[in-house]
Amino acid sequence: DESYARLALGSSGITIGGSYRAPVLAEATLIQPLSGGRAFLVGKLLSRFYDRGTATLIQFIPAGEYWLGERAAFRAGLDLQALRAEGASHPGLGGVVGAALRAGRFDLDWNLEYRTRPALVDPTQRFREILVSVSLAYRGLLSRD
Repeated sequence: DESYARLALGSSGITIGGSYRAPVLAEATLIQPLSGGRAFLVGKLLSRFYDRGTATLIQFIPAGEYWLGERAAFRAGLDLQALRAEGASHPGLGGVVGAALRAGRFDLDWNLEYRTRPALVDPTQRFREILVSVSLAYRGLLSRD
């Protein structure tokens, strides 16, 4: 109900069934090649800033990726989260595994993630999620290297 949403999200709150502004998202990724370019350490930082400063979610994903030759790679990492809402921090934790297959200039990526994360409306509650992502990318659209 509306009073619950206002309590959880601060005095500005949201109205159930009303409009909601999407968060502002900032992302940075650092990649360090190892072993002559076959292994990589990856650090991804994502920040989501919610409506009028009511909450901020910081997500850090450290991972490693290893290429088995030229056509296949495997990766694994952690998903560390902290939701700052109502003057307190609420942690979340998960893990991710994935693979990549390369054919010519195309890369097919697959990731499976299991995580528990704090709920935005009630940060004391945790959601367990299983996420699957698949992407197809074309490398070299603007260059021929």
